[in-house]
Amino acid sequence: MTIDDKLELWVVIDIRKYKRVTTMTGCIGNMGALGKAKVGELLQDTVGQLKRLAEFLGCPFSEDEEKDGVIDGIMRMCAIECLSNLKVNRSCTTDLGHWTVDNSTFFRRGVVGNWLNHLTPEMADRLQKMTEEKFAGSGLMFQGAYLISLSGLITFSMADAYRSQLEEEEEEEEEGVHHRTYQHYTQLVSALPSVDSGNGKPIFCYEGWYGLLSGIIGTIVAQKYFKALPTDVLVATIPKSGTTWMKALVFSTVNRGSCVDSRHALESYNPHEYVPFLEHQIYTNNRVPDLSKLPPPRLFATHIPFQSLPASVTESGCRVVYVYRSPKDNFISLWHYNNRFRTKANLEPWTLEKALDNFCKGLSLFGPYWDHVLSYWKAHLERPNKILFVKYEELQQDTVAQLKRLAEFLGRPFSEDEEKEGVIDGIVRLCSMESLSNLEVNRSGTTEMGYWMLDNTLFFRRGVVGDWLNHLTPEMADRLDEMTKEKFAGSGLMF
Repeated sequence: MTIDDKLELWVVIDIRKYKRVTTMTGCIGNMGALGKAKVGELLQDTVGQLKRLAEFLGCPFSEDEEKDGVIDGIMRMCAIECLSNLKVNRSCTTDLGHWTVDNSTFFRRGVVGNWLNHLTPEMADRLQKMTEEKFAGSGLMFQGAYLISLSGLITFSMADAYRSQLEEEEEEEEEGVHHRTYQHYTQLVSALPSVDSGNGKPIFCYEGWYGLLSGIIGTIVAQKYFKALPTDVLVATIPKSGTTWMKALVFSTVNRGSCVDSRHALESYNPHEYVPFLEHQIYTNNRVPDLSKLPPPRLFATHIPFQSLPASVTESGCRVVYVYRSPKDNFISLWHYNNRFRTKANLEPWTLEKALDNFCKGLSLFGPYWDHVLSYWKAHLERPNKILFVKYEELQQDTVAQLKRLAEFLGRPFSEDEEKEGVIDGIVRLCSMESLSNLEVNRSGTTEMGYWMLDNTLFFRRGVVGDWLNHLTPEMADRLDEMTKEKFAGSGLMF
């Protein structure tokens, strides 16, 4: 097959989705002059550089094409994340001269400033001086200050950023002091009082709350090593309170207008990859990554009760977004979640009565539920400008209003133009339960959580308000209502 044949085949395959590609591809084979584009500039302003490329190729985008999202479509299709995740690039090969090369070798990270993770100052200076010498008088330049500042300005995929740091740290510390640290904490936590969690695994009591072995170890390691920055954002919840939804909303709100395409990003990875848990994804499996290299704002998440958070969270003044949900709906969602694990482990499902009894005793993940909510509520009252309290039911009832409130809190308020252009509605649709749960990555992908790889389908069920009405008897509902009234008495919280 000739190159022209391959181009034609590629166009035929994609013409139904991106009609524009036909013209662009045809022009590629007829370039009569040399065009140049700096990779850093391409990453910093992909839209601007793509328009420039189209002009050079004699195929400028029309206003209608721009309005129809053709430019955004090409960007998404040609992004490193998209290309590297295609089956043809994960498992196929390409002939290059005398060799057949795995297509995966053509993709690594593609980020600007990765040299900062590898070169010593002396090495960087050597390359900078050689570049200045070789390019002298040519009009070409790569200023050192430009490289350094650009690496901090570009908001690249958080999933790739965290993954890169974790992989590098694993290699360096595989048999080192961090491994011994985890071993020590594993022994300590394993000796704590424990009960059945309901999902087939024991939960241990630590500082007045209950968690899985990996979660408590991750909490202790985070307490020791995590250094929060004032620009950090921490999404906090008790499990089954809308965590995945809020992660998607925060990620999309913070990254709008940057070179990160939130739609493509969420189509590539689950929201948990972009806003990772401190205790389940960052400080786990013998890892203590150097998070100082990540560009601001760094987005993290946690289920840890407020009193057990790393001290730097409070000291740094970083922003915390806390989502809480009706205890009755929270309980039902947790019951379904745990029974899915029991089914996978060939265990009998827990009865509603047994699960409710444990929940009311506080024997649930990161529970007691009421203590968890109150810990953040009290902190919110003390520092309302740093801790945003979001009620799940209000988020469901008026997502647009709550999203505006979230954006204001994050220091990224929506402008009038953004509102007119439908940016808010776009984020609401993109991050909806229906949209996220139907993405291929969430139907068939997995995410690392502690010692396990979890199916992304586990993070989605119904997400509706009032589902407890389909399950709880009047007596069960009254029991939870009475406990909530008693626990929240005098706090100002109510359901």
